[in-house]
Amino acid sequence: MTCTSCGRSFMGAIRCPGGHFVCDDCHDRAAIELATARYRADPSPDPVRLFQVVTDDPAVPMLGCHHAAIAALALVTALNTEGTVVIPPAAEAEILERVRRQAIGGYCGLTGVCGVIPAVGACFATLLGSKCGTRERQRRTMAVTAAAAAAVAGLTGPSCCKAYALKCIEVACRFLHAYFGVALPIPRTPACGHAERHPHGCRRGACPYYPASRDTPPLTPPP
Repeated sequence: MTCTSCGRSFMGAIRCPGGHFVCDDCHDRAAIELATARYRADPSPDPVRLFQVVTDDPAVPMLGCHHAAIAALALVTALNTEGTVVIPPAAEAEILERVRRQAIGGYCGLTGVCGVIPAVGACFATLLGSKCGTRERQRRTMAVTAAAAAAVAGLTGPSCCKAYALKCIEVACRFLHAYFGVALPIPRTPACGHAERHPHGCRRGACPYYPASRDTPPLTPPP
């Protein structure tokens, strides 16, 4: 298909009812640039707050793989602000490139892998030094992505990028505490205010982030 925005041709899986197609690069760029600018201007050790301050912006699309990049940037910014472990700019750029290669629009349904899962995996692979053949470091990275995938599966029906990303950030924070002793501040299950924007229909009370569902206790890192 030919991108309505940039004019380049791609294999794609999503187009609007009017026949328009926007490639992932064009669809995601503005939201990623917004996240980068805001996180530099106002960093925080709370990755959920960072994630929501961008995704709550009405200019950011309700669905799409920009959520994967924003979640990764939120985790990187939170870690760098907290300071126990630090991801330098070159490594952050590499994480975003890995996300770009694996977070593809519509593939949560087409392959069963939401793009936020490899985004979290890219963060942990960077922190752990994981690559093919590293055995324990790769195993530990895969343990994170397996847990994230299992958590996301429990939220499906219909897909919601925001719910998936929030859950993956929670999973990441638990493993950051287990692996590195880092306790990022996520005091309670956050509330999502985007129910009316969901094009496929919000799960509402079936979603833990729907305002009426926010009766969960504070997150407790694993021992």
